[in-house]
Amino acid sequence: MFEVSRNFCGIHLEASMAIVFKYLYRDGGNFKNWGDVCLKNEQGLSVEEIDALIRECLIDEMYFSAEKVGLPTLYFVERNDQLDHEWHEFDRVREGSSGDNLETTDIKEFIGLLLKSK
Repeated sequence: MFEVSRNFCGIHLEASMAIVFKYLYRDGGNFKNWGDVCLKNEQGLSVEEIDALIRECLIDEMYFSAEKVGLPTLYFVERNDQLDHEWHEFDRVREGSSGDNLETTDIKEFIGLLLKSK
């Protein structure tokens, strides 16, 4: 459904019209892989409003299953099933910029997916 942003596409956006959702996977050894996805913000919600809405939909205001909401998993190649888990962590949201790869999904739709997956 989504692709992790890793390069620039040069699309010009109004800052409030795109939101970057930053997340990570922390394995049993505390090693981290980071990712993000840039989503539409058609209602022009503030970063603070979006952050609060997202946290309400997460386990302990932080954890979610990337697979259940259609985000790429950030697992490491080598996994230890006794230590590792499926949970990803929400880091933060920020306003999008022209260097972000914009997805077709709106942030409100994504928040709905987070709520359903809880």
